[in-house]
Amino acid sequence: MSRTPIFIGSSDNHLAPHIWIRRPDIAGDSYFGFEQLVDACLELGTDLLLPGDVFDKTRPDPATIAFARQQLCRLAAAGLDIFYIQGQHEFDAVTPWLSAISDHVEYIDRKLVGARGINLYGLDWRYRGEINQELAKVPHSCDILLAHQMWTDFVGRFSEGECRFSEVPHARMMTTGDYHRTIAIESACADGSIMQVLSSGSTHIRSIDEPADKYCFVIYDDLSWDARPLKSRAVGRYRASDSKRLDELCENWDKKRSALFSASAALPPNLMKPIICIEYDSEIPEAAARIANLVGTDAHLFAVPIRRSLRELPVASARHQASGQTIESCLSSVVPHDSPAHSNLLTLLGSRDPAARISDLHDSYVNEKLRGFNGFQSNLHCAECEAE
Repeated sequence: MSRTPIFIGSSDNHLAPHIWIRRPDIAGDSYFGFEQLVDACLELGTDLLLPGDVFDKTRPDPATIAFARQQLCRLAAAGLDIFYIQGQHEFDAVTPWLSAISDHVEYIDRKLVGARGINLYGLDWRYRGEINQELAKVPHSCDILLAHQMWTDFVGRFSEGECRFSEVPHARMMTTGDYHRTIAIESACADGSIMQVLSSGSTHIRSIDEPADKYCFVIYDDLSWDARPLKSRAVGRYRASDSKRLDELCENWDKKRSALFSASAALPPNLMKPIICIEYDSEIPEAAARIANLVGTDAHLFAVPIRRSLRELPVASARHQASGQTIESCLSSVVPHDSPAHSNLLTLLGSRDPAARISDLHDSYVNEKLRGFNGFQSNLHCAECEAE
């Protein structure tokens, strides 16, 4: 049975000249990501859905405004529509930026709008409490809900979140922003019906520890979808937790470097210089200098020392030491001994790298709670090598 593409969905574009203010030489990534979205719309003849954080700031710089206006004009010239809401990064209660710079966009906060035979409804980002009241007002005739929130369903093990999928009265699909991972799942609405939830994630890397593979969603007239890859700056992540692993990384560096630069060959010149993140044990003699010399100026280096284990620090009070108690033995007084939380906390306390362990726990939660469907899984990563 044939199907027709009608929308490209993408959130968290975070348009700005740079990703990090302190690394101004890493530039142009957000522009390249957004330009690919417009290219996809022109190629497929689809409208564009933007569920928030199109801009990275409430007051974008002139170059970013000029870029956005140019891209919107490309879509307008082709007779393609843009439907959007605001995220917290760009939020302006008086005049949303996209509406301020273009007459060819439709701002759909609290509006039910028909497009391509589909009913769209949008909700700007809102604080906890306010968003819960607004979700209750989503019309039952809504086919696709555009939202931008920190959903408890995504982050519940680590944060309370602002709202839950089950608070949506009814929608056949929701495309949502804020979460920078590409995820597609099914979830129950308040009325018991099944809603497809699409989180495209950001269009380019926004933090050094987030997945580097980026996607947008192609949505069809039957509300099926495909994940369409977006090209982005190559990222290599490596780990040297002891002297042996650092030696191995140095010995195999030429091969790893070659793979990274091969992945960068098809990118625009300003994005061809990859990002390299190397976590290392700061107690290894001359480790930082060796890593800097290894990478040189060929890539943007993020050298991250591995933090010492909490267990190695003198954290127990004198009273607990006298009684033979430790933090580990005190856990049972605040967390049930046979609970998953107790097990996770013990593992975290015994880890030589708590930050990495927290990341592992988060990924485990995502894989367990947010199971992909139609063969599309969460936790899509680039081909990153680890010297482990």
